[in-house]
Amino acid sequence: MDDIQEQINDMLASSPEEDAEEYAIRDDEGFAGYSISEYEGIQRAHEVAYFLESLS
Repeated sequence: MDDIQEQINDMLASSPEEDAEEYAIRDDEGFAGYSISEYEGIQRAHEVAYFLESLS
């Protein structure tokens, strides 16, 4: 989770938008048809990804 949050922070810091502080999930490819809301929290997205990975 820390690594994911760090990547999000880096993305926001390099945004052309001044003081960018929000993000949204725009691509849920690889989630085996599970639809992730663009506002899904990273904790929940991580849990779903981990669960789907464990099935393969």
